[in-house]
Amino acid sequence: AFQVEVPGTILAWSDESPTLYRLRATLVQINPSSPNLTCDMDVFDCKIGFRNIEVSNRELRINGQPVLIKGVNRHDHSSTQGKAVSLDDIRTDLRMMKEYNFNAVRTAHYPNDPYLYEMADELGIYVIDEANIECHGHYDMICREHTFAGAMFDRIQRMVIRDQNHPSIIGWSLGNEAGYSMNHKLLYGWVKGYDSSRFVQYEGANRPVWGQLPHVYDRSDSAMGSDIICPM
Repeated sequence: AFQVEVPGTILAWSDESPTLYRLRATLVQINPSSPNLTCDMDVFDCKIGFRNIEVSNRELRINGQPVLIKGVNRHDHSSTQGKAVSLDDIRTDLRMMKEYNFNAVRTAHYPNDPYLYEMADELGIYVIDEANIECHGHYDMICREHTFAGAMFDRIQRMVIRDQNHPSIIGWSLGNEAGYSMNHKLLYGWVKGYDSSRFVQYEGANRPVWGQLPHVYDRSDSAMGSDIICPM
């Protein structure tokens, strides 16, 4: 990662004003025989946005302004094709959410096709990007078993690295209904170390130590796995 100063006035990205800018990155090779001493090896274009996220005084603030999340969980499902979801299906889902005044979506319970994040960037929809970690049948076991730590880490790491440049993503989710123990704390530590600009959430951090029982809010280790209280 690196930082550069952006010249001029930059408009902030938000759900109400999803301003995007085009970023072009060029990979060059030194070539003494070229008039410019370099030659282009590869060129990559993408759209980016600028915004600030913070949780302060029990408020979620985007660009310094309090935001009330009016969100929905979204599963990949087509009314006609089942799990064979097309890009048109994704676009229709997000446009319908926007028309009905939803401002956020959680990718329940797995990272989505990259197209969803591109559409969320353009339409102005906040996204909670959720890792593909869920284990009802072994709820209390996988989160504690060291042999699963690598697989869980791989899933969260691939998601964060792939999706990190989307301004629509305001938070990372460590998964869904997969217990809560040392493996989740490992994931949380890596995500916060890699990307401190977003919050991390995990609903299991506010459940009893054993069993998928109703939420509790007095666990001493909840903050080691989630920055916010999220009952889902």
